[in-house]
Amino acid sequence: MDLTAKTELQQIVLDYLTSEASPELMTKIQNGTKGLNDMEHYIIKEMRKKQQKGVAYCTDKDLFGMAVHYFE
Repeated sequence: MDLTAKTELQQIVLDYLTSEASPELMTKIQNGTKGLNDMEHYIIKEMRKKQQKGVAYCTDKDLFGMAVHYFE
């Protein structure tokens, strides 16, 4: 799996995963079929569900949690 970030969000999540994810999760990501583009679309879709009056808020923990959840 090509893990080349194409957007700032993808790079932020990739940096986090590279430094903080378990070796098992990184192996799963590298050998899996899910990519960074699809992960970004998933996060955006989830954030749209949380928006109120056109504004959505999430913490770093929320963001990285959604990314980990997507790849698990």
